[in-house]
Amino acid sequence: MRHLLLATTAALALSATAASAEEGMWTFDNFPIARANQTLGTNIDQAWLDRVRLSSVRFGGCSAGIVSNAGLVLTNNHCVATCVANLSTPDVNYAATGFTPRTREEELRCPGGSAEILTDITDVTDRVKAAGAGLTGQAFTRARDAEIGRIEQEACQGAADRRSQVVSLLRGGQIKR
Repeated sequence: MRHLLLATTAALALSATAASAEEGMWTFDNFPIARANQTLGTNIDQAWLDRVRLSSVRFGGCSAGIVSNAGLVLTNNHCVATCVANLSTPDVNYAATGFTPRTREEELRCPGGSAEILTDITDVTDRVKAAGAGLTGQAFTRARDAEIGRIEQEACQGAADRRSQVVSLLRGGQIKR
């Protein structure tokens, strides 16, 4: 987990244009590059997907993105509303007035706030399924949860600034760290 400074927030306005949805929700490690490029006329490659992944941020319970090489994070206003309220005073209401620092030293920090960057994705499906093979009920749950705990712990060995999380995708059909 890398801690970043949330310097400012903004709302991203999307224009209403006609679009058709393609089936599927793809992780960065399993994106159908060739199909997307052929169907959509794009020029996506793994390097581009890696840049997008490394700019994917979770800030509190919200998604966010790194939008500059200096680490500026963009997220929705409601994601930082509590921080903005806590930084405001009776004389200055930042939610109403906004705040633009002139220098980095003037930037305000959200105490206790952290931004988590998605650094890598690993498919651990086989390992988690093997832990519970042949088991049922509580024995299955205990074995699966213990293996998930080991996977998360192993991924963070010796790195106090990292956090690993095993997530279940496709209703448990795929499990990623």
